[in-house]
Amino acid sequence: MELQILVDAMAFYIVFLINCVGHWMPWFALGVLADESGELRREFAYIHGTLSILIGTALSFISRALSGSQQIDLWLAGVLIISHVFAAALGTFVPRLVDLRRDYIISRQDSEVYEQALTH
Repeated sequence: MELQILVDAMAFYIVFLINCVGHWMPWFALGVLADESGELRREFAYIHGTLSILIGTALSFISRALSGSQQIDLWLAGVLIISHVFAAALGTFVPRLVDLRRDYIISRQDSEVYEQALTH
């Protein structure tokens, strides 16, 4: 049972990481998947997020099936899917928060440099 909890936690973390990496992935290098600004086009972003959820859920289900220790009921399936949806949401919002923080720090440094240039 403890091993299954570890596998579920790893599946959660994998979904989170897939979405984090997808945020900073150089999608422009793949051509047709990116828009004019180099960002992943919206329809491919939805596919990317959905596949990450499916990968995490499949990992949890397959590990349960291989261990044979626990039967997957509807309640457990729902909890696993919802937890992987939550992991995908975190993997989407955390990189955006990091970007916002980075942009704030850069703009603050730029304004300080500008103020120093005006006073000297």
